[in-house]
Amino acid sequence: MKKLLHLYKQNRKILSFKDCCKIKFQKSSIISIFNKKWKKEIFLRPKSSDILCFNQICVYNSYNFFVKLKPKTIVDAGANIGLFALDIHFKYPKAKIICIEPDYKNYEILNKNVEKIRNIE
Repeated sequence: MKKLLHLYKQNRKILSFKDCCKIKFQKSSIISIFNKKWKKEIFLRPKSSDILCFNQICVYNSYNFFVKLKPKTIVDAGANIGLFALDIHFKYPKAKIICIEPDYKNYEILNKNVEKIRNIE
């Protein structure tokens, strides 16, 4: 939690964080964030790289690219907690997205983040 608040205060660009989501701290060691762009609740672990990944994908839009063709299948190898898969899902909602993540702790959060989204597996 301190890391999140420190990052939030440290960098002015992260102030747009308020515009893109609503933070809810849970009793467990997981932060629940409602992403306004995706209209979806996502989960992060405060004592991990999840917050940096969130900033990179959701705040800075580092993976904001356009592909002329509409992909039918996308493989996210090293899917971490599923933020890229979610981002690409909302760009290409008809594409099947296959996530591969070897780390079990990341995989648990990945499953939680993409549950109820049929085209992400």
